[in-house]
Amino acid sequence: MRNFDQFETLKGRKGGLLLVFLLGFCVFYPAVRAPLFLDDHIHAAMVEGTFAGKRGPFDLYDFIDDGDRAVLFERGLIPWWADPRLTIRFFRPLSSAILWAEHAAFSHAALPMHLHSLAWWAFAVLAVRAVFRRFFSDRVTLLGTAIFALSPSHALPLAWIANSEILFALAFGGLALSRQMRARIVGPSLPSRARVIDAALATVFFTLAILCGGEYALALGGYVLALELGVRRRGRGSIGAHVAGVLPFAVPASSYLVARFALRYGAVGSGFYSDPFREPAAFFASAPYRLIAQLADSWLTLGSFSWTGWERWGLAAVVIAVAIALAVPIRRAFAALEPDSNVAARTFVWGSVISLVPTLAVVPGFRLLGISMIGVAVVSALVIDHAWFAPSAHGDGETPPSRGAALGTAMAILLAFTQLVHGPLTAFLGARVHRRDGADFAARAAWTAAHIGDPAQADVGIVRALAGTFFEPFALDPQRRLPARWRVLSHGGHVLVLHPEPRTLELVFAENRSIYPVGEQNLYRAPSAPLKVGDVVRAAGMTVTILEVGSVGPRRVRFVFDDAPTETTWIADTFETPVAVELPAVGLGAPFDP
Repeated sequence: MRNFDQFETLKGRKGGLLLVFLLGFCVFYPAVRAPLFLDDHIHAAMVEGTFAGKRGPFDLYDFIDDGDRAVLFERGLIPWWADPRLTIRFFRPLSSAILWAEHAAFSHAALPMHLHSLAWWAFAVLAVRAVFRRFFSDRVTLLGTAIFALSPSHALPLAWIANSEILFALAFGGLALSRQMRARIVGPSLPSRARVIDAALATVFFTLAILCGGEYALALGGYVLALELGVRRRGRGSIGAHVAGVLPFAVPASSYLVARFALRYGAVGSGFYSDPFREPAAFFASAPYRLIAQLADSWLTLGSFSWTGWERWGLAAVVIAVAIALAVPIRRAFAALEPDSNVAARTFVWGSVISLVPTLAVVPGFRLLGISMIGVAVVSALVIDHAWFAPSAHGDGETPPSRGAALGTAMAILLAFTQLVHGPLTAFLGARVHRRDGADFAARAAWTAAHIGDPAQADVGIVRALAGTFFEPFALDPQRRLPARWRVLSHGGHVLVLHPEPRTLELVFAENRSIYPVGEQNLYRAPSAPLKVGDVVRAAGMTVTILEVGSVGPRRVRFVFDDAPTETTWIADTFETPVAVELPAVGLGAPFDP
């Protein structure tokens, strides 16, 4: 009978895991069908050797550096308003090598690369499930695995090949946490040889995760720190033991940071990125709201990317209220656990928060939450399991529930909805949006390629661009040949174009509009370095002068071209499609609508 029970349990585990994978495939199917998008085309150009600077197999995340910034400026591959110090370089050598091999092996075909990413997603799910199984019941493990596997955090990494480094980091990170937590929680009851093996394997897996995910994978340190705090709270080990306990993560992480600093990797001059090592003031200024937004996205799946103004204060109030309400059911759920499981649970809840710190260097988004979701998933599962499946404290079923039990039930319902209903639905819709955006980008690039003829000879001007326009030069040609010149004049809405002299254009925006986005949505210029009236920029065969700054940013700008602008092929991006445009005659002006 006992063997039959074990067989039924094993059968149930396999069935539950299979169901999770089937649901995951349904949820993320649109992502698997997405075409190459944005940075994917830049990577393809790097592999083909047509990028403005030379890149090798380990350099695909080296986008803009001191060596080729001037060439990118002159050809217009970064816009004229970009910060002259702009640097965007990420140290992810192992992910870069994997992507290089993919592009070379599959000739830049999207589907096989997406299937490869899906395999890494499955690998990550299995690795995280292994951590859960080590400390929690089958039901909690299944719930936690489902929440993690169907999280919206996976939609963009699966749809966007260039972002798959997150999946690699999750897979190796899950294996690392499994070994690290066993060594530190169960270790005292294990033979010394087993502890050494666990520590060695944790070091290897942490190293692989960091070489894949770079700065992002440093988020795993949140769990390592939380684990040591939990072990110390339990009264196990000396200070020396705690120091030794963090070495499997600390050694590869510190080595990575030293190499990153020595090789001058990081981001400078961007609003989208706030490098804590190279621009600490910008990082700490933006960190508070980004933390609130990431907590809201991970626990409530709200999607707070575009929240502004008073909405941010409201979001902060919601996050604080939910955190206070969750404290009681989390404490009750943890109290019902065995000692080892209790330490693991505390590691996951605090680790899920501390692991957000490295992600605060980037504008908030679901794609940043994969590592944090490891803890969010299993803690949510523990609250749900304790509220709905734990036996009554009194055993008679007649005693009215306490306030704590009622609150636990309410929060379990909330988490079940956000993590098992709204989360997967958001993931599916997000995957569809990413596929649609990729298809729209491909269609725009195809239209532009047909309109300009031979890309290698084309001098293209864009009166008004959308976000994807900056990546189009890398997607115009199957051989990845880049345009001779690609000049984006503005990135905004309605604009008035004046043509006062043969080689001069002036662009005028409304008082409450800017010629380019300002703030953290601007990839190319940080809000700490705004352009002012009288500033002059030389880029892409033109001299740009800021004539007027409105309430948001530059609203009137003069462009003086080295050659007559009528010799350039002019395009304007609208929300529906790119359109060919003619500049107004000399002495006249014309409006352009989005």
